[in-house]
Amino acid sequence: MVDPMSFSEVVAEAERRWTALNDGGVPWIRVGSALCGKAAGCDSVLKALADSLSRHGATAQMSEVGCLGLCFAEPLVDVQMPGGPRVFYRNVTPETADQIVASHVVNGIPLPDLAIGYLGDNAVDGITDLNQHPMKAREI
Repeated sequence: MVDPMSFSEVVAEAERRWTALNDGGVPWIRVGSALCGKAAGCDSVLKALADSLSRHGATAQMSEVGCLGLCFAEPLVDVQMPGGPRVFYRNVTPETADQIVASHVVNGIPLPDLAIGYLGDNAVDGITDLNQHPMKAREI
């Protein structure tokens, strides 16, 4: 029988995992996979991202996540390079998924023409702070 973890052990493990995802040395790609993402085709985008990473010989952590409330932008994909801001890409298709991997994940160059915004402390040239987007600006 495995002894249950104490609360402090659970907190320490959660913090370790969060740090590994955010600063683990590999990009973290999140794909909106809630009902709106599914309806918009996120499954084909997930496959395209995985295929593109493989073709480019790139490594990234991929996570399926819930909805941010920007359903009109689904499939929504965000890319966070190690230690960097999250850049959100809207209405991603399998074709644009490959562009995102080739430019942003492999070469570290975000694509402002495909992005809806960024979240983080460091501004991204040509991309608006997502908190300033009309759908988010009035949220507290």
